[in-house]
Amino acid sequence: MEPSLYVPAFLARTYAREHPDLTPAAIELVRDEIALHPETYATEVHAQACLSYARVHANLHSGLSRMEELSDEEYESQRSRLFEQTRLNLFKIAKTDPTCIDARLVDILLANVPLDDCINDLMRLELEARGALEESGRGFLFTAPMFWSDAALDAARNDPLLSTVGNNLLLAANSAPGFSGDPNHSAESAANADDRVLAAAYLTGTDPEVVGWLHTVECLAQGCMVTARYKAAARYARIIMRTQGYPNFAVGTLMLALARLEDEEGFFAAAQSNPTAALQDSPWYLLGRVLLLYKLGRRKNARRALKDFAFRCEGGAFFLLNPTYLAPYLPVRPPVKEAWNLTHQAVWEADGIIADTPVGPCLSTASKRNPRPSRAATASKRLSGPTRPTQADASHIWLRTRGANGYSTRVGVRAPPAPLFAIERVLHCQTSLLSTRFASTTPAASTMARCSTPRAVARRLPI
Repeated sequence: MEPSLYVPAFLARTYAREHPDLTPAAIELVRDEIALHPETYATEVHAQACLSYARVHANLHSGLSRMEELSDEEYESQRSRLFEQTRLNLFKIAKTDPTCIDARLVDILLANVPLDDCINDLMRLELEARGALEESGRGFLFTAPMFWSDAALDAARNDPLLSTVGNNLLLAANSAPGFSGDPNHSAESAANADDRVLAAAYLTGTDPEVVGWLHTVECLAQGCMVTARYKAAARYARIIMRTQGYPNFAVGTLMLALARLEDEEGFFAAAQSNPTAALQDSPWYLLGRVLLLYKLGRRKNARRALKDFAFRCEGGAFFLLNPTYLAPYLPVRPPVKEAWNLTHQAVWEADGIIADTPVGPCLSTASKRNPRPSRAATASKRLSGPTRPTQADASHIWLRTRGANGYSTRVGVRAPPAPLFAIERVLHCQTSLLSTRFASTTPAASTMARCSTPRAVARRLPI
């Protein structure tokens, strides 16, 4: 969730609570004024800290975007300076206001520490933030379906900003890429939302501490994915899925984790758990289905699913055949404007699972005359086979350099073999067509250029 969304909502709610006699027209004027001059309304320490974080966050992302076309050497140098300056600014914010969870979170993500240490720091921050929220007396309740007690939801129904801010937050969440491809459907879903759902969305989206805690949980889900802790990733993703008014696609993380765990029943149950998601066109669902079928040894079905993913997801075949660098999530998955970028995120997040999906005996040699081995036997062969990455290899997924030849890791780390060899055969007839198509219809010129110029992943970040 971007600070540009929840910080103004927080400032408006704070001002309305301090001035209960405002008319609806006056509230709208205040909201417009906050959008133009937020510093005027940031009178408390926490509000000033949130506003400072929003500015540091914007400067960080704008600085990274300006480095896209630099050489690797210049990129590394300028990025290091940017990270150091950003960490210094975040440290000042966190020292002034420890309840600014986002500032502390991004500081942890930018630290040059081992991956397991980063995850441990995230777990400590998550526990601290959750405990503080439950003790704050604001009605936050972790065990509640939408994280808010009945008393808090009832009180929020009388808030003058509920109908406007709450609907805007629900609309932003439901219209996030990957949820619904139809803006009218998103608007209708927000307008017809239950009062309790609307109140929960309002309470969540106007509380920076709750948003920061959700960001931390989402980072943990991503971190567990890249370190091959798939059950933990699924658990954290399910926590995110319980919230309202918080744009995310945790169901995508959940489906990828369940696909890797070969949990077919759980995978399709997760796919149907969010009726607002346009799963038929979701790259997470389509790619997860491919990986699941390959894992289960259903070769023909997997090939058909792979073709479906390549044709229905913009850039699907390209990113599978040409693993491409993606900027780190700081702190969470950023919003995208094009289907091309959405597919890029899905393939990048599934990187470790793709590398861990070799064409083994169950895929290459099984036939009608040679039935598929049992799941236990298959798992045993995968564990002992040379194509399965070790835990150490899984930890180095963050550090891959992405070249035109596929998956290669940093110096001294042996790269797993190219995953899903069937991709080449399934998409063989499409390669020339895809090259022409992407060169003419997508912003792929710079992307393809970066494919041929290896660049190490910056830090051990949830990407």
